[in-house]
Order: sequence, then C-alpha cells, then structure tokens
Amino acid sequence: MTTSVICLTTDPALVEQLLGQPIIPQSVALFGNPPLIGRDTPPHQDGEYYLIEPNEAAMVWLALDEVDEGNGCVRYIPGSHRQGLREHAISGTLGFSLGVVGYGPDAVAREVPTCMAPGDIIVHHSLTIHRADGNRSQRRRWGLGCEYRGKHVKEDAARRQAHVERMKQVWADEARI
Repeated sequence: MTTSVICLTTDPALVEQLLGQPIIPQSVALFGNPPLIGRDTPPHQDGEYYLIEPNEAAMVWLALDEVDEGNGCVRYIPGSHRQGLREHAISGTLGFSLGVVGYGPDAVAREVPTCMAPGDIIVHHSLTIHRADGNRSQRRRWGLGCEYRGKHVKEDAARRQAHVERMKQVWADEARI
C-alpha cells in the first residue's frame, strides 16, 4: 500500500502558504462512494469546474473512511499543476461532467495513488490532475472536500452559466433529465 499524505492540518494559514496569498473559503462537498457501485472519477483539474481567473485555488480533502486502492483512492499526477489548464471534454460521468482530453497510458504510469486513514488530509492545487477508480470493495469511501480560493480570484459567471446550459442539453439528449 502506498501512503502519500500531503499535509495533516486544515489550518488556513497552511493553505495560504501553499497558494502564496490570502484565501477565502469557497465551498464544502461530501464525496461518497458506496460499496460496489461507486463510479470512476475521470481525470480532471478542479480549475476547469471552478471557471475562475486566475486559476489559484486549493482543495482540502478529509478522509472520513479508510481510503486505499481497493475502494478508489485519489490518484495524482505530481507536478501537473505547473503545466497549466489542460483541455477537458464532457466525460459522461454524472457528478464529474468533465475529463482531461488525451489522458492515456503515459499519464496513468505517472499516477501516484494516495491511500489515507480516517482523519488524514490531502491538499491539491486547482490545476493538479487527479482521478479515482470506482469503489469495487465491500467498504464505503467517504471524504469531505473544502475549496479555498485566493482573495483576488473571480468566477466567470457567463462561462459558468454556459457550462450549466451545455450540460443540461447533453443530459436531456441522453435522457438523464
């Protein structure tokens, strides 16, 4: 089992230090992968979902359960946050509508699985490429994610609305809604 815990604190000062600027808390999300039915999370960069300029944000992810390769741990591409925002396309995965285009065997070979114990925390930049396998185990895999953005970061409301409308159309075409 590979363990790679990036940080062990939710102290906002640490996130400010990592981003190199003052931050504001943005959102909290519960990520629940139930036993045997959890779906794969496509490779993506959170910044593609955030639709912000500049793309300076971080996700703090708290493990609520044991997280390992059997129940779908997060897999990161080290250093990918330094290479800018990659092209994304519609993934077909409800809840994670976008995925990195051209993510192939070379990228998979560079992935680092991040196994965690309950209470462990990982932090990644909004440009870090990451993904997770579905939960194929008998155990649940829950985590709590907290997004922080630099204070000067602005969301592009027009791009956000365009994305929402595009996804509504795709889901209607696929009879999901």
